[in-house]
Amino acid sequence: MQVGAALAEGLQTHGIGVIHVRKVHDGDPWHLSYTRSRVTVRQLQAEYPSLKIFIDVHRDGIADPKTPRDVTTTTLGAQKVARIMLYVGSERGGKPFPNRSKVLSFNQKLQKTMEQLYPGLARPMFTRGGFPHNQDLADDFLLVEIGDARLNSKQEAVKAAGLLADSLALLLYQEGKNEKAP
Repeated sequence: MQVGAALAEGLQTHGIGVIHVRKVHDGDPWHLSYTRSRVTVRQLQAEYPSLKIFIDVHRDGIADPKTPRDVTTTTLGAQKVARIMLYVGSERGGKPFPNRSKVLSFNQKLQKTMEQLYPGLARPMFTRGGFPHNQDLADDFLLVEIGDARLNSKQEAVKAAGLLADSLALLLYQEGKNEKAP
């Protein structure tokens, strides 16, 4: 929750309105996590039809215990910071994803902005997901993995969330979707 709160606070600092949902959608049965979160996104869309951007925040759960920490950690200035992986699903699981090219484009622009502002912050984008992961619900939908739950401290992830907010604010400003310059 602290990582999502840091992202929300960072976006608000840049003049971007935020609705931060603190509901945890993970849980038994795990395979229904995205079904539960889909209900939440649909409720938000119904209640706030002007919402444009949706961000689903995760801490990665890399299973391989041999994964080196530098895969999910970088140093910016003198601080260790969790790296961020943007994740774009696909139709491979049989679920339609008609807006995938728009979602992919938005994610690619954010990836480029992150790398311009904070070289090394972004991990390679993951684009081979098995289904849309609710990204079919909005063109500007981000599924972000901020560090790894095992390899990164909460402080490293919180710092990264603030840097993600800076990057997104700059992208939105450049695209004329945010009037306040970062």
